[in-house]
Amino acid sequence: MRKYAGKSKFQRFLAGKGFYAALGVCLLGAGVAAWVSIDRTMNSLDQMGYSSSEPSSFTEPAGEEPAGASEPDIPKDSSQQESSQPSEPSDVQQSSSTEQTNASANSEQQTASTKLPTAAYVYPVNGEIFASYSGDKLVYNKTMGDWRTHNGIDLKAEQGTNILAVSAGTVTRVYDDALWGKVVEIDHGDNILSLYCGLDQVLVQEGDQVKMEQAIATLGVAPAEVSLESHLHFAMKQDGKWVDPSVIVEKKEQ
Repeated sequence: MRKYAGKSKFQRFLAGKGFYAALGVCLLGAGVAAWVSIDRTMNSLDQMGYSSSEPSSFTEPAGEEPAGASEPDIPKDSSQQESSQPSEPSDVQQSSSTEQTNASANSEQQTASTKLPTAAYVYPVNGEIFASYSGDKLVYNKTMGDWRTHNGIDLKAEQGTNILAVSAGTVTRVYDDALWGKVVEIDHGDNILSLYCGLDQVLVQEGDQVKMEQAIATLGVAPAEVSLESHLHFAMKQDGKWVDPSVIVEKKEQ
């Protein structure tokens, strides 16, 4: 009893079991205060549109779609739109493709072939053809020392020989060329031009009307073929493309 002498009842209570009771009350008060604080925070979040039980998600503004979500309104071909329709057998498709290829090839051959003119034509000199038109085939040029196409024919003739117009027409050009020397060009209509290369004395002017077998020049030398024996390099164009002059002159069927 002496142990508690001089102390108040409250102090004696704390010194005994009352200490633990006071500690429990303090812990309980702290827990209640924490719960009230959390509850107020949750209410505030609910009012701002957030939910504590579900994850938040971002949605696009009404009436809009995410960028790249939709494709442009481009019409699709019928093969995609009507994929449910049965396709043709492979052998039928191959047959159709082959027919189209053959038709295209025939069309190209007809376009590339020379159209025979209705007017009469003659050779510009009475000489042997010793170098023919090569078309797309490359031939060796002795003078130039290389391989190239030969877009005309070479007719044997001596220098000074009269060169004749192969048919009636209009002289469209008279000019000097670095490779072919003096050149006369005549338009015969039907989109046909004749070119006479390697001339010496030119007897016509641009704009002149000429008749078949009229002398238009005398033969000189073509620089691009000076290594060959004396000859006239004669070329023709039809529809703006080089053609074989012998086909036009002789009206050869191709």
